[in-house]
Amino acid sequence: MRRSLTSILVLALSSAGLLAAQASHATPPGTVVKRTRDSKTQSSAPTVAWIPLKGTVGLDASEQSFSAAAFRRCADQVRKSGCKILVLEIDSPGGRVDTKEEVIREILRLSDSGVRTIAFVHDAGSAAALITLACNEIFVMPASRVGAAVTILVGDTGPVSMKKVLKDDPELEAKFRSFSSAIDDEAARATKRCPCIARAMKEKEAELWHSPSGGFSDTSGAPEVVRIDSNSDVLTLTYTLMLSTGFAKRATSSEDMLDQLEVKKQSVLDLSSEIRSDERQLQKLIKTFEAQLNSLEEYQSLVTGGGSNRQLEASRQKTMSGKKKKLEQAYEKVIEHLKVP
Repeated sequence: MRRSLTSILVLALSSAGLLAAQASHATPPGTVVKRTRDSKTQSSAPTVAWIPLKGTVGLDASEQSFSAAAFRRCADQVRKSGCKILVLEIDSPGGRVDTKEEVIREILRLSDSGVRTIAFVHDAGSAAALITLACNEIFVMPASRVGAAVTILVGDTGPVSMKKVLKDDPELEAKFRSFSSAIDDEAARATKRCPCIARAMKEKEAELWHSPSGGFSDTSGAPEVVRIDSNSDVLTLTYTLMLSTGFAKRATSSEDMLDQLEVKKQSVLDLSSEIRSDERQLQKLIKTFEAQLNSLEEYQSLVTGGGSNRQLEASRQKTMSGKKKKLEQAYEKVIEHLKVP
């Protein structure tokens, strides 16, 4: 039941907007820090806000996802709390482009207001990789990956790259690339990173080079330059590569990262519940939909092959019509919730 429902909802979602390419991932070990509530720390203001971005970027029918609306509510709480550091614990294969853009906007606004934004990465694929690049600092764990951000469309025939869809219209492709890349370029400027990093993650033709003196570049002119990504691959940065190029710092756990930031665990404001609020509401709506579908199927099975007369048949049709209407209403609520960026 859940597998067929998931297929229906994913197809419905694909008509609402673009999705970024997703890579398979396994949830690695890591400790989420909870805010301590003992009498000694209850009155002290938190100095760090913690938001876990786990699962799909943008609501879908999977077990874990988050919305831009929920992230905005978290960002508002960060502002109200007075926290000067925001940690995003990222473990995501990617997801919706519109959600990614809204999350990046909030990160840049927080950064512009003086909040130090930090990505603590398990895995960050596609849209999640671009969210990672919007943070001021990046910490990674052993085996972490960041990259593979090709934009795709998901339809009845399966996923297809946006470039392939627009291959016969170079002007339209250029328009899409220009507009969609603008926010990633702005994030690069805000974090003082080369825009070529995001470009190499999004475009197979883009090259990426690195030198100890010049950092990342899309050309090979600097001394001791090493090619990181060729024009035949889409960039995914490995743990070892991120450390050797200075792209990220190493952290073995959340506690290790907080120690490096010189932050005590009891001063962390955990926003795990808020970021998952829209996901929990979606799961409730899906369960309601499944219950209505089961009810309709059970009734159909019950009345099939039974004796019939005109009055009984009319009663059955009325009951069936009512159950179908409830099913349609439940489905519409799920679809409307899925449209939330």
